[in-house]
Amino acid sequence: MRNRVAVSDRMDGGYGSISELITPNTTEAAQVLQLTGQQKWYLYYDYWAEGKYAVMESTDMVNWSKELKQDDIRFPYQRRHASFFPVSEEELFKLINHFSLLARYRMDDSCGKLLKEGAANEDFLQESYSLRTVSFWMKAEQTDGTQVLYDEGSDTTGLAIQFAKGRLQAATADGGKNAVVSAKIKDPGIWHHVAAVFSEGSLKLYVDGKLNDTVKTGFQKVDAHLGEGGFGRRFDKDAFGGSGEGADFRGVLSEAAIYNTPLQDADVAYLYKEEVKKMR
Repeated sequence: MRNRVAVSDRMDGGYGSISELITPNTTEAAQVLQLTGQQKWYLYYDYWAEGKYAVMESTDMVNWSKELKQDDIRFPYQRRHASFFPVSEEELFKLINHFSLLARYRMDDSCGKLLKEGAANEDFLQESYSLRTVSFWMKAEQTDGTQVLYDEGSDTTGLAIQFAKGRLQAATADGGKNAVVSAKIKDPGIWHHVAAVFSEGSLKLYVDGKLNDTVKTGFQKVDAHLGEGGFGRRFDKDAFGGSGEGADFRGVLSEAAIYNTPLQDADVAYLYKEEVKKMR
């Protein structure tokens, strides 16, 4: 099932200029996908005997690169004979909300507290993960002192978001190591969208749809962790190394969501823009 390139000006035959073999042995189900608006194509194929996918790239569909490193690509677990097609951000978010949304919390306008939407349990707050997005809107009364907006896990294993020394920060920890990203919030007294994204070793912090800071953490996943977790305060110890209950957030939170997938730059920007439209 190895593949070649052949050229014709008709779909029904007369092919020539047949290339040498392109894809390796023991591969099949090749698919070609062009990046929207770019002179670039990706060739995907299935190593049927090894249970993995591989990818090559080209700018002319004739000359193909070597296989991309497995560390640079990611596919769903146990995928086989996949198909590829473009979708809009609106269509993509319908899929994300159906398959990857772990929990959503909306603000109760009567008391200004977050209330969970739906009947999903919160066991995921103690489970290990390599992919995670925490997204919410917040309006701070002030940014002095330490105020924890999200806390999951502990100082040795977990994820947290806080205000400290006037800056917004996100931290993740595993095995006693932690990594921190931060951003300066202008006009903290108005609504801002925040997203922290952990993706197999990288931690990113977005504010109002834009990437503000990113860091390589040195660990690929966050192991299972005990204890409570949630929004609006510290529950015990947090990924920054803070301890003790309290450090309450002085402000309001809304439209909070936790996903088991890492939102990309375009996804976060779309989420921000769509919520802004609703506010108008």
